[in-house]
Amino acid sequence: MEFTLDFAKIKAINTSISVSGAYMNMTSGNTEYTSLLYSGSSGGRTYPYVGIYKGSSTSSNGSVKERLSTNIRFVTHIPSIAMVVTLTAQMVFMDRTRNLAEFSGESLPYYYDENGQRISGQQALNDTEHTKHIAPVMLMDRSGRLIPFTQEMEQDPAYGNLIINTNTSTYYITQSYPFYGMLNIRLTKEIKKIATISFYANNFLNLRGRVRNSVTKYPTDKNTPIYFGAEVKITIR
Repeated sequence: MEFTLDFAKIKAINTSISVSGAYMNMTSGNTEYTSLLYSGSSGGRTYPYVGIYKGSSTSSNGSVKERLSTNIRFVTHIPSIAMVVTLTAQMVFMDRTRNLAEFSGESLPYYYDENGQRISGQQALNDTEHTKHIAPVMLMDRSGRLIPFTQEMEQDPAYGNLIINTNTSTYYITQSYPFYGMLNIRLTKEIKKIATISFYANNFLNLRGRVRNSVTKYPTDKNTPIYFGAEVKITIR
């Protein structure tokens, strides 16, 4: 969803103000079955099974991304020197991502707690203390025979190589960043209606936009580094 608001010009300073922005909510996922062949060996022979999984043979088969950003633009005309000054504030109010592991409405991750109880569904997704696992839905042996994968097989070492494990206990927790933004400036000079020369500096205050991930707590620089440029436009009549 995108929006644009244009406000009346402030005549005292010959400046117009506009606000534009966008809200994005994007969900991606894989609805196909995939397979995984373990490259190691078992008892000196090639591993005898291929795992078949719902959606992906990795910890995630999709994601949800949300972002809300806004630009506020101030455009000031200075007729006495034939110049236009444009100042733009780029702001991001929402920036978050969540990994998905689901198939046809079924949540796939699980873990076993300290009492040996199998925990799945939303409780497993919200847990922040245990590594999560995803089991194959079927196995294929060397003859091509399909074998349903049962819960009893999840803790059997013979099939452990085909259990997918997350690399962190918070893998399915929504990760977000707090507000960040930067300022851009553009100066445009008109030369006798024949040409215009523009100079711009993006992130001219060199605001790094350093924010911390809500889950990992690691800092990240979200803004692009400061950079400059110039443009020349010539009008041929």
